[in-house]
Amino acid sequence: MSEQIKRGDIVGLINKVLFDMKGNENYWKLTEGKVKSITINSRGRRIKADHFYTLDADEIESNTKWMEETENLVLVTEPFLLTDKLKQRAIRWIEQENASNPNCKLVR
Repeated sequence: MSEQIKRGDIVGLINKVLFDMKGNENYWKLTEGKVKSITINSRGRRIKADHFYTLDADEIESNTKWMEETENLVLVTEPFLLTDKLKQRAIRWIEQENASNPNCKLVR
């Protein structure tokens, strides 16, 4: 990845959900958030994105680069930029994991 994070980019994070208000149980989910601001402070570059607490920009860039360079790698519980390719990979992984989990209950 040659570019730095910029406003308007989309950050993604795959996480496990034990249950939700719709009756779904024990499933993986992709949370997406648009980058609203980027600040530089004593802890480095920090970003604010919809649906997330403040995140470390360097960590996101590192995770994104790692996933782009490693074809079969899918990071869970770690934020990364949602490029078209990585979003497709994340969705495919989530669908496979949810389909193969007998304890996954999706009401929709």
